[in-house]
Amino acid sequence: MISYLRIACCFSFLPFLSPANSSFTPLSQTSSHPFLGQKCISSEKTTLLQLKRDLSTAKPESSHHPSSGSLLTSWKPNTDCCSWEGVTCHEVTTHVIGLSGHNLSGLVNSINFLNLPYLKRLNLVNCNLGEIPSFVEKLGGLVELDLSNNKIHGNVPKWVWLLESLVSLNLSTNFLKGFEVPPSAPFSSSLSFLDLSSNLIEGSIPTLPISISFLSLAKNKLNGEIPVSFCSMSNLTILDTCYNYLTGQIPKCLEVLGDTLIVLNLRKNRFFGLMPWNFTKDCSLETLNLYGNQLTGKIPKSLTHCKRLQVLDLGDNQINDTFPFWLGMLPNLHVLILHSNSLHGPIGEPLTSNDFPMLQILDLSSNYFTGNLPLGYIAIWKSMRIKLKGSPMYMGSYYYR
Repeated sequence: MISYLRIACCFSFLPFLSPANSSFTPLSQTSSHPFLGQKCISSEKTTLLQLKRDLSTAKPESSHHPSSGSLLTSWKPNTDCCSWEGVTCHEVTTHVIGLSGHNLSGLVNSINFLNLPYLKRLNLVNCNLGEIPSFVEKLGGLVELDLSNNKIHGNVPKWVWLLESLVSLNLSTNFLKGFEVPPSAPFSSSLSFLDLSSNLIEGSIPTLPISISFLSLAKNKLNGEIPVSFCSMSNLTILDTCYNYLTGQIPKCLEVLGDTLIVLNLRKNRFFGLMPWNFTKDCSLETLNLYGNQLTGKIPKSLTHCKRLQVLDLGDNQINDTFPFWLGMLPNLHVLILHSNSLHGPIGEPLTSNDFPMLQILDLSSNYFTGNLPLGYIAIWKSMRIKLKGSPMYMGSYYYR
């Protein structure tokens, strides 16, 4: 049975930093431009010409963008398809491994994608898709798949975990509601980048591949606790579960990941209890955002081991402590948010003339501090006086929100 896929989208590839152990060819070894001796595979050229005929028949979704026909003017039968705009070929084999473009729309025969057996990178962003295309499951060599900003409903299918070559999957900004029952762990997967943010996903977090290094589940309706299985993700560098309904205590075992985690964003959930972490001198955290939970107790002094820390947001919790002057020894701390807690006592004078050397944003409001803000701190906070060009970014390799 022939299936068709309606496309009304922008094809484009986002830069993706592959892990060192991935087996797919990096962009530096591929080309979307002609070079000496390159000639595309005849059968793949025929497939692309069929795609052009399908895509160029539809009107553009917006008058602000060119039509598919004008965009694909370089796709001519008498030219090398490896030189066509939006087509990426492998430099050695000349197989088509990637598609890119803008504002392509039409009713496409799904079999055309299956006739590109070496396709590794496929981007169907903003295509008005209502479901995950069934042909994707059959693209055994796919490495990067981006279906973000669509209208995809239903559940995340379990077969996505079984695509052994898939490294990057972006399903963000859709209408997904949950997960099909994932395969029994452990299961083989190369998945390193997983973005499911801005959906409608309910229920608890299932067992996910331990190979993941970037995981965003932000802005969903998830509940329950953080699975202990997360502590087995030894490659995890970015973990973002902000704006959900997760509860329970934050697993102490996350301190084990302190040597690899760069961003831990648990903002606006329902976590409670202490922060019993004991970070080591190898701590690699750059952002720790626990804003808007129900955390109690004291601020862990082991944070002084996190010399790369740029953003620390503990605002709107129930922390009962004194001013953490010892954070002043952190050489890269730009943002310190402690408002709306139960911090108390005097702030005190700085211990050295180099306390908080990079601090640019400080919020101590809605606490129970006594006395005045020491003039000594005001005198040495020179970074607050720097006039930055453009919009300042305080999250290092990520974002601050």
